[in-house]
Amino acid sequence: MRSVLGITAALTGVLALSPLSAKASPVFTFGPDETTTFSVTDSGVTATFSAPSGQFVSTPGFGGFTGYILYDTGVAPDSNISLDVAFSTAISALSFYYMTDGAGTITMDAYDGGTLVGSVTDTGVVPSGEPFPQGLIGFSGASFDSVVFSSTAPAFALANGDSNPGIGTSGVPEPATLGLLAVGVIGLLSARRRSALPGKGEGAPEYNVAVANPI
Repeated sequence: MRSVLGITAALTGVLALSPLSAKASPVFTFGPDETTTFSVTDSGVTATFSAPSGQFVSTPGFGGFTGYILYDTGVAPDSNISLDVAFSTAISALSFYYMTDGAGTITMDAYDGGTLVGSVTDTGVVPSGEPFPQGLIGFSGASFDSVVFSSTAPAFALANGDSNPGIGTSGVPEPATLGLLAVGVIGLLSARRRSALPGKGEGAPEYNVAVANPI
């Protein structure tokens, strides 16, 4: 588990240092009385939310979510429907907090010009004292201009979208990122070998390897 966390930390650090993160990252939040189709604009990027086969509406947050959330009712015809989000300008990362109505997965498919460039599926967990499974789903590492959210649960809700590549995103990193990640992995393996040398017993210090900040 420590090895996995070390690699994830290295990848997150690399993404945070990428040139793409130097620009302001659009944040997409919802207001009252919004019903698909509607648009949200931040930092020069407009996100248009639509549901071709049903309807999503905004409501004050519940289940531990603050602000407004966007959800479908789960009642026909608004049951098991997808949510489309189209961006006025291509972005390279996106994450949303979500909750599902009961057990089920949520999937985010990313497209560039209609071509699928990445897909992420996640399963939420039920926080203590809350009624619904929740989580954070995101994708980064490729340019895309639209995403489609879908769920195997009857209904789902989204809150607080962010295009910062360092927030809960996953996917296929760009080649330069992969190179730096490889450096972090090699360093991690080297540290683990050192900890296994004679004299490095149970009381020996553990090594936490991360990619150095090139400042």
